Amino acid sequence: MTFGLFRERLVRRLRGWGLDRWLLGAACVLVFLLGVQGVRWVVTVSLSRGLAASLRSGATLPQRDVTATFEEYGPILDKGILGARRENKPPPPPQVFGIMGHTALIGTAPDKAKPYEVGGEVPEAGKILRIGATDVVFEKDGKEQTVPVFPDLKSEPAKEEKP
Repeated sequence: MTFGLFRERLVRRLRGWGLDRWLLGAACVLVFLLGVQGVRWVVTVSLSRGLAASLRSGATLPQRDVTATFEEYGPILDKGILGARRENKPPPPPQVFGIMGHTALIGTAPDKAKPYEVGGEVPEAGKILRIGATDVVFEKDGKEQTVPVFPDLKSEPAKEEKP
């Protein structure tokens, strides 16, 4: 008997079934699936009881070594196995997000901004020489750099205040 012939006979029989047979078949399937879930529940409960008993007796869970560093996964990222390739971009330059008197909020993003005062050392920007009303002057490698709070607006350089 070929599969096509078997399928045709099966379809003819199923079409001849009345509503009562369809409901009985659906009920049998549901009872079977309920039995499978019951077995899964019993196995889970019995395994968790054994685990709980071993933990109460003072046994500890095995420790995993999760000390893998970013450098260990670098080749995967460099080859583009997980999608886009990793680019070794320098970190973005710090921005000035606000000035409050003699304190400036500086960081690479608004949520990472920290308060700095004159003389403070900002990573990637250097030492703060002056804090003006609209900008901050940094010194890095002997060069001065002015970073405005609002880069789109033109402002005058920060002036030194005399105490």
